[in-house]
Amino acid sequence: MPKVIASETVASAQQRYEAGQKAEPPLTDQNNGFAWPDTPIGVIKADDGYEFFASDGGLHSRQLWQGRWYGNK
Repeated sequence: MPKVIASETVASAQQRYEAGQKAEPPLTDQNNGFAWPDTPIGVIKADDGYEFFASDGGLHSRQLWQGRWYGNK
């Protein structure tokens, strides 16, 4: 039987907020912030490290980004 022995904070609220300020397209779900992804997480190697991406499962509203609308309401 599983047993919880301790909790561990992986990212603090401040760290999640700071990540949301750098997200592209910008984070629009002000109620939930980043939610657990609906899809597998992707990883690519960038010039200065790695970039991670996935579908944010919390909210999928349309948003204007770099002059173009994205999403399907």
